[in-house]
Amino acid sequence: PARKRFGWGEEVRPGWKRATSWVAAVLVIFFSLNVPLHEWADGYLFTAHMVQHILLMMIMPPLLIWGLPPGLIRKALELRPVYLAGRGLTHPVVAFMASNLVFIFWHFPHWYNLALMDHTVHIVQHLSFMVVAVMMWWPIMAPVKELVRIPTGPLLMGWIFLFGIPGTVVSALITLSDQVLYTW
Repeated sequence: PARKRFGWGEEVRPGWKRATSWVAAVLVIFFSLNVPLHEWADGYLFTAHMVQHILLMMIMPPLLIWGLPPGLIRKALELRPVYLAGRGLTHPVVAFMASNLVFIFWHFPHWYNLALMDHTVHIVQHLSFMVVAVMMWWPIMAPVKELVRIPTGPLLMGWIFLFGIPGTVVSALITLSDQVLYTW
C-alpha cells in the first residue's frame, strides 16, 4: 500500500524466503526478550543470559538483514541522509569498531552490574547490542550493492576471524580473573 500511496517505483516483493526470515528475526527478538528466557537471564541463570545475548547478536541480525526486501532498502537509500548514514554505519571498519567497543563497554563490571540492576539500562544494553550486531553483519551479507559488502573469499574469512578476537580477549579476562568481577 505505501508503494502506491507514495509513488514508489519498484514493487517490494520479499518472496516467501525473505518473509520467513523476517518473521524468524522478529520471533528471535520476542523469544529473547520475554518470559521465560528473559526471566531466567535476569535473575537465575548466567547461561540463559549468554544465550539471550547470542540470539540477539548472532542469530537475529542475519535473519533480519536477509528478510529486508532489496527494493525497500533501495527506496530508503534514495534519501541522501539515509544513504550517507547507511554507507557510514555499515562500512566494515566502522562496524568492527562500533560492535567491539559496545561489547567491551558493556563488560566493564560497573556497566554490566548496572544493566542487571536497572531495567532501563538493561533495555539500552540490549538495543545497543542489536544495533551494532546488525552493523557487524551487514558487510557480510548486504542485500543491495549500494552498501558495502565484503566479497566472498579470503578477505571475508579474515574479517570474520579478526572480528572475534576482541570478544575472545574479553572472555579470557573474565574467565581467568582471580576475583569476582560481576557482583550480580
